[in-house]
Amino acid sequence: MVTIYTSVSGFRCLGNVPYVNRSSEKPRIFVANLPLYHAGRIEGIWVDATQTVDEMSSQIEHFLSQWPEEAQSYFIDNYQGFYGLHIEFQEDLKDIHQKALLIAKYGELGAELIAHYERHLHPQEVEIYGTTPLEAAKDAIECRHQGVYKSHLAYATQFFNALCSEMPEKMRFYINYKDFEAAIFNWHFYSIEMAGKTHVFFEHLGDPDFKKCLDDFLEINTASIPLA
Repeated sequence: MVTIYTSVSGFRCLGNVPYVNRSSEKPRIFVANLPLYHAGRIEGIWVDATQTVDEMSSQIEHFLSQWPEEAQSYFIDNYQGFYGLHIEFQEDLKDIHQKALLIAKYGELGAELIAHYERHLHPQEVEIYGTTPLEAAKDAIECRHQGVYKSHLAYATQFFNALCSEMPEKMRFYINYKDFEAAIFNWHFYSIEMAGKTHVFFEHLGDPDFKKCLDDFLEINTASIPLA
């Protein structure tokens, strides 16, 4: 059996540059007076969600102060700069602010990752790792982003060749990279498709047992390769 590998994290991005947000648009929310809305009238202000939570609260309080105390409640009527990420009409300002900071830094990819973990983060993972979809998204993009590729196969091919750089060329000829792609994306990696490109990430929140995955794959796929 061939076992030529190294730590997965040693090949983070495989020469790709880290993803950054190149848009100057800041995430913001439109805060409207709730009692007036129920009365058929919309009065509101846009609030920059990248400000501190205290700054956001102060701006909203100042806006509401022009009405009597009993009419000083609000809701989020609209939002911009969050890409496809949904913001609840009564969502906590702290959560909105944290999402806004991640999106301001990483743009659409940050929003896509938050949405991904809102859909796929299992309660068991939340309990084991003590994380939230937002925290998982932040960890993924800052610690487990493998870079941008044309496809899963492009990543799998480059990753295999990096892990097994010392494998003799005549043995490499027998490797089925499509099978390797299936093996790693079934258990260890996932992707976010964006603008025709594939962003690859480690799947697991804990340390992935990629060594075993690679050993098993090589044992099956190199068993019949002549070594002489």
